[in-house]
Amino acid sequence: MTREQTHSTDDPAFAEWLETTDDRFADAERRRVQVFVRSLLPPLGTKGTQEALIRRLDDLTAAEILDDVSVTITGSRLCLCETCTGTDAGTDLLDSLNELNEWGGEFDASVTPFFETRELDASLTNETARALVPPRTAVALYCDESLAGVFPCEMGDSTLAAADLVAALDRFCEGQEVVAGPGRRPVRPIDAPRRQPGSRSPGRYAVLTSDRVRSSTAVEQTTYRSVRAENRYITIFVVGKAGV
Repeated sequence: MTREQTHSTDDPAFAEWLETTDDRFADAERRRVQVFVRSLLPPLGTKGTQEALIRRLDDLTAAEILDDVSVTITGSRLCLCETCTGTDAGTDLLDSLNELNEWGGEFDASVTPFFETRELDASLTNETARALVPPRTAVALYCDESLAGVFPCEMGDSTLAAADLVAALDRFCEGQEVVAGPGRRPVRPIDAPRRQPGSRSPGRYAVLTSDRVRSSTAVEQTTYRSVRAENRYITIFVVGKAGV
């Protein structure tokens, strides 16, 4: 079975996660998903899968099942040297990935196999480096800012993909409204009609950008860019040394 395929609920660990998270999702006042991708233009063959995942999450946001979907671009490798991890962008990204990596103990789950640490060396220049290699696509579910699930992961005897989280979200909202306490707006079923663009406040369509470039030495540069468009935030981190 490939990591792109979804799984049944036969695995006891996955079934327990579904039951527990279903309750947390229903009771939460805020529900959001953060998507981590290496690139917005992945290799052809995986591009369609990544785009379909983001579109589906956008649909769930438009249906008011999710409050927010954000996309963070990790790059293909994160340098673990003191210089790069000491930058603002390096620290923020590494903190986010470490949070994902620590999730899962409650459900016999582990994200660690999908975050590789590699030793790199260049014989011609006699340089070495340690790099963290994130998965091509990872998704994290937050209920009231508490991390509720990270995919891909190994859970029990199953290997679960990002698509399994989307399937779980559909399952949580199947055929009924989800209401969470007094004053909490109901979350409409997945087949509820979308809000019309004219019904949103103008601020939801504003695009805000900020760019910051900081160079502390001749060989080290950090670039940070954040863009908000509708309900999606896209954050791009580029961390590295010139020539590496």
